[in-house]
Amino acid sequence: MRRDVILVILILVILGIRFTPFADQLTLENLKANADSFKLFTTQNFLLSVLTYIGVYIFTVSLSIPGATVLTIAGGFLFGAVWATLFINIGATCGACINFLLARYFFGESVQKKYSTGLFKFNKEFKENGIFYLLFVRLVPIFPFFLINIAGGFTKIKFKHFLWTTSLGIIPGSFVYAYAGDSLHTINSVKDIMSVKILSVFLLFGLLALMGILLKKKFIKK
Repeated sequence: MRRDVILVILILVILGIRFTPFADQLTLENLKANADSFKLFTTQNFLLSVLTYIGVYIFTVSLSIPGATVLTIAGGFLFGAVWATLFINIGATCGACINFLLARYFFGESVQKKYSTGLFKFNKEFKENGIFYLLFVRLVPIFPFFLINIAGGFTKIKFKHFLWTTSLGIIPGSFVYAYAGDSLHTINSVKDIMSVKILSVFLLFGLLALMGILLKKKFIKK
């Protein structure tokens, strides 16, 4: 019963935040309109800005609030692409891990117990090659970030594997959006950042991750 009560409270908090002004602030239009003010505050209060930025990023990702992409662009504008990628990685990884742990705590165990027979082959495959699949979906930024976090909690993947594959896999995408943030005033739409060429490169990275499965199976067979 305690777990059900916590879940209800958590859902109410998320819904409450969705209907507050906070959720409406994380837009590209709002970022561009207040860019000079944000830049000035960051210059005058760098450490506070970094801590606030990481905290907001964790909060946004952990509660699956839309706007993480805009936050990533904002990071590039405020801190530069390299530093922003580091701060984004900390915030996104921590938020994703909270997502993962919540999904596992509230649903993962019950799903695995209820469908243990049907999930046997899936669990076996994911136990052996789960890190490669996670790297693939992280490296190719076309899969919804929060869905990967939640779905990961339903599996039996180890937390440490989820953590490092997330941290490593989101670096390329984070850097691209952060780099675009350096030229914030030239961005008209978030969708304009990911060109076909860039997506093709990410897809190649993802396919290289999946190649690890084939090489591993071939090595074991030998």
